[in-house]
Amino acid sequence: RGEGLDWMVSTLSEKPSRQPPPDGGGDGGGGGASAQPTEEMTEDQKLEAMLLEWLEREDEEDDAFVQKLHDYTLESWDHYTHLRIAWLLLTRHGRREGMKQIFAGIRAFIENSPRTARSR
Repeated sequence: RGEGLDWMVSTLSEKPSRQPPPDGGGDGGGGGASAQPTEEMTEDQKLEAMLLEWLEREDEEDDAFVQKLHDYTLESWDHYTHLRIAWLLLTRHGRREGMKQIFAGIRAFIENSPRTARSR
């Protein structure tokens, strides 16, 4: 495994801390929110902050999430959302049909959602 993958496995194996990192990052409130990536952070610190935010994110029910994809009403359109779309559609429909649904769903969302209007 590469160095980046080792870091991810190590980070996922650890229990996420709700305390700000020792370098003074975070919300300054002593917990409750993970550090958000900032310009002052190193690339590794930015990746760790993003991963921790993803791990702490509260997901809605899978069926509601997929319905929002089809209704073009997803609240977030980030890498996490794309990974969740892929995971759900692949595990529900298998590789062959899941891949078709992933590409069709993402294409339709981009073409129809007000969230992605600026990218058209």
